Formats: sequence, structure tokens, C-alpha cells
Amino acid sequence: MINNKKTLLITGSTGFIGSHLVEKLVDKYQVVALVPSSDIGMRLLPKDVRVEYAGLEDFDLVKKIIFNNEPKIVVHLGAITPVRYSFENPDIYQKVNYLATINLAELAIKVKDFEKFIFASTMETYGWQPVKKPFTEDLSFNPDSPYAVSKVAAEKYIQMLSRALNFPSIILKACNTFGRKNEKGYIVEYIITEMLKGKSPQLGTPEAVRDLMYVNDHVNGYLKAIEFELPEPKERKKILEKNPIAFTFNIGNGYEFTMKEIARKIGEIIGFEGEIKTGFPKDYPWRPSVAPYLSLNASYAQKILKWKPEFSLEKGLQKTIEFWKGNL
Repeated sequence: MINNKKTLLITGSTGFIGSHLVEKLVDKYQVVALVPSSDIGMRLLPKDVRVEYAGLEDFDLVKKIIFNNEPKIVVHLGAITPVRYSFENPDIYQKVNYLATINLAELAIKVKDFEKFIFASTMETYGWQPVKKPFTEDLSFNPDSPYAVSKVAAEKYIQMLSRALNFPSIILKACNTFGRKNEKGYIVEYIITEMLKGKSPQLGTPEAVRDLMYVNDHVNGYLKAIEFELPEPKERKKILEKNPIAFTFNIGNGYEFTMKEIARKIGEIIGFEGEIKTGFPKDYPWRPSVAPYLSLNASYAQKILKWKPEFSLEKGLQKTIEFWKGNL
């Protein structure tokens, strides 16, 4: 039977967002998942996915995989993401998050009839801003960590390629996302699982303001970007000459809750009556700098990509809590 599906290559397919996204793509695309060998067995991928094993930093092997599969679309989610570890290991963050992105984008350019490169950035690139209101895409970068610097550098390189070589790209900058079913170390899942065990969570930055998004809304942002038809090359070039960030989009809710307020909301849903403690746990990795405010204005994505969140904070928290109640 002839397979007429368009080939889409995705990195980070065994990660939090990627594992959800792949399930939504297999019916429409021939999905090629670039998976590091260390992730074998980490998460099961749908049977119709073609799996290629290579670390992003293995440039020669990635090159071979790209040219063997010739994907028309690349969705680049793969990265090292825990911000707190990047202060002690800045070199690997730059190699995987920045240099590997350069390699992947430069290879994609050479694929015949290549259609679209979608890059996963982050609201962390905005860092510290003098005005405390949900960030728009035109703000300057003030990264607060080596992780954020690696994402800024990757964004800038992709934007350069898009302007100089008319590289068809879309950048998505997402806010903090929750709804994990495998990891308890991220803040929302940590608070939930500690409270469900009757333990007091510890908040290292209780007054830090954060925007939060449920996983389904985050995944839908990528689906909208994949479906979005970029303008024809000549028109796209004109647009980018006037506005180099024309295809860069925030996706988030614009929430402005302190971490203490978020913990209290979680406690109310669970019925937790214990103490919410302040201070980092003893074994928490050193982090000298934390942005005091991170929230995203996603009106541009709503206008252009036709994306909008469907889950309120409370609804998303309830679904996440219900999962962990049965699987703790």
C-alpha cells in the first residue's frame, strides 16, 4: 500500500509535550521521531511512528537521518529544559539547545521542497522586564539563565536564516506548562504530589509571578502552527524584511499568579490543610537568578494562528490532581 502522507520529523518526541503531540500527528503524517538512545523505553510511541535514534548533539548522525527521510516539516521540541541545572552545566545547554538547533535548521534548508521548521522556544527568553504586564513578542530579551540564553541564541539564528535565506520557520514561545504524568519534579506536579501525600511543599520563590498552561492547550499550539500556511516565499520575504518576528508567537494564558497563590489554589482543590513552607529544599540545585515576573500576551497567536486556550487554570489543575490521586 502506497503511503502518501507527508513526512514530519519531530525531536523531543519522548518528552512531555512531544509525547502528547505525536499521538495527534500519526493519522495525518508519516511521523519520524528523532529519539536519543538514552530514551529507549522511556515512553511508548505509536506503532506507526518511524523511530530514528540519535542525540541532537551527534551532528553527523542527525545529518544522515535528515537526508535519508527528507521531512517536509520539522518540529523541533528537543532540548535540555530544567532551568536550575543550567547554571552548573552551561556548556551542554548551549551545545544541545543552540548548536544542535543550528545544525538541524541548516540541514532542513537543504531538503527539497522543505515547507516548515517549527522551533520550541520559551517565555524564559524575556527574563527580567521593567514593565510587569503580560509580555508581547516585540520585547527585548533579558535572559536570566544559561538555559534562556541558549534559547535566545537559537531564536536569533532561526530569524536570521528566515530573513537572509527565506527559511520557512515558526517560533513558539510557551509559558510554564503542567499536566505531567511521569515527572513529579516540576513545580505544579511537585506541589500536587506533596500535598496528596500530606506533606508541606516548599516554595523557593513564593512571590514570583507565573503564567501557567495545561498540556492540552500547549499541544494545540503546535497543531495550529503545523496547520498554519506560511505565505509564499516572495510574500514571506517582504513580511520578514519589515518585521523579523512576524512568525514568532507567544502561547499562554496571561495569568499573573504568584507561586504562593497557585499553591493555595491547589490546596483548596485537594483539601490540604497543612503548611506551605518558604525556602528551597536542601538538595535543590543552586540557582542565583530567578525572573520575578513571567507572563505572556498571546493575542497575536490568537489572531494569526487562531489558537486559544480551552482549559482554565482550575480545570487544568483538577485534571492533573485527579490523575495523581490515582497514580501516585
